[in-house]
Amino acid sequence: MTPEIFLKEAKTLINRLEAGEAAKTAASMPTDNATTETVSKSYANDPFEAKQGKIGDNQLSKQFLALARKSKQFYFLGEDDILENPRGYLRAKHGPDAEDWQQGRYKVSDTDLETIIWALLDMNSDERKSVLDLENGSYAAQGLSLAARSGAFGDDSRLIQRALDVSSGAPLIRTDLDPILYEAFLREFPVIDEIRKIPANGILHTYNQRTSPGTASTISDLGDMSGQFSNSSISQLQSSHIATVVAPRAIGLKFQYAVQQSGMNYNVAGDENLEIVGAMIAIAKKVQSLILQGNYSVASKTVNDEEGATDANGFDGIRAILKGGSTSMTKSSTDAYVDMINKAVGQIINAGGNSRSLLVLCSLFTRFQINLELQNYLRVINQVPAGGISTNLSANGLVTLADWMTRLVNVPADAQANGLGFYTFNSATVEDIDVLDISTWALAYLGSATPSILELPIGFNNQLSRVYYPFWMVGLVPFIPSFNRKIRVPNGSL
Repeated sequence: MTPEIFLKEAKTLINRLEAGEAAKTAASMPTDNATTETVSKSYANDPFEAKQGKIGDNQLSKQFLALARKSKQFYFLGEDDILENPRGYLRAKHGPDAEDWQQGRYKVSDTDLETIIWALLDMNSDERKSVLDLENGSYAAQGLSLAARSGAFGDDSRLIQRALDVSSGAPLIRTDLDPILYEAFLREFPVIDEIRKIPANGILHTYNQRTSPGTASTISDLGDMSGQFSNSSISQLQSSHIATVVAPRAIGLKFQYAVQQSGMNYNVAGDENLEIVGAMIAIAKKVQSLILQGNYSVASKTVNDEEGATDANGFDGIRAILKGGSTSMTKSSTDAYVDMINKAVGQIINAGGNSRSLLVLCSLFTRFQINLELQNYLRVINQVPAGGISTNLSANGLVTLADWMTRLVNVPADAQANGLGFYTFNSATVEDIDVLDISTWALAYLGSATPSILELPIGFNNQLSRVYYPFWMVGLVPFIPSFNRKIRVPNGSL
């Protein structure tokens, strides 16, 4: 979906807002069999009142506290240790003391996370505003409003401003959900947390790149500096594009009522459940694939080309940006994987890259091959270690030529067009290992640094359903490509 189509639909949706809001209000009335006990809005004798001042501006803590106040189902979210580190609570995984099937899994399952998101979606406007000052306290709301005021969305910028207007108590763009949605997003694409986010200055983000730091020289004892001035060389560049990535979801009112009145003990989240988390996974997979193998600039290319499949609505990814001879290399049949990674690290250091912020991205097949090489260094003396023998010998990373620990991150893919993918190079099928100075990359965004949700009221489209448009407007910015390398290695499957 292009930004133009997205905004055109938004215009139609806003025109039907008043009628839809009335339907939504009627549909949100509690039924006789509702199982959630709501705490009085007056917060009389509120046990969480003292905690309000302690959590500061942490939006995720505010959300948890709001849910703890709203429903006894979420009372536990008001515990001090959870409010102090809400992200740690959501990201915690079961350790070796847990059952075998639980080890390595999130303690807060996707289903539990979906339940929390759904409860936040069901909060009315007064409850949201009493805890999350959307107009003044939400960085996402401020960012979207600023982008709209500056005309980033063209002639339809005023529609975005209206969609964010909280004076009516019901903004269409639910920016209050950003922190929890971001956590769901990171579960599928954790590397995104490593890349800094910067506000875009247009549909094509313009930035300066220093192509040369200038030179230094020796001078005579008289101190004559004439002719010795050598300033940095600066080039003004543009990112390829800011893409609009969407994952619409619709949930039928009939299904909501059926679940609610049947007494089933789970929150409605779509016919297959986990709809909002599913949308975040879909957006994460799409953005991840664009970052790694996106192609906006070169026409008529497919997934079998090194540039990647042409997408006029996407942006250029790492595979295309680093395809040049100075930033890429190819592993031969006799080269070791670890040696090629060390070679790439050495070239990055020689070019001036930061060896302390290196990150290696590779497929699961390549990670398997690296572990096979590392087995040559494994020695078991006398008896098996108490914790057993790790088969993932690269779990903690590699100490490379940089003398620093460099982490390896798996990039899963269920199809060629997802993740790192593979392509044809010199008549061979290859895939990439990306060795990145992650400090030289950024994601330029319009509006919000994280995915947002456009929430549409029941009846807006003459259908009895609640509709959500999770979306993100983002593009990749390569500040210094020469500080990065990609290694073409044989493609394989597990």
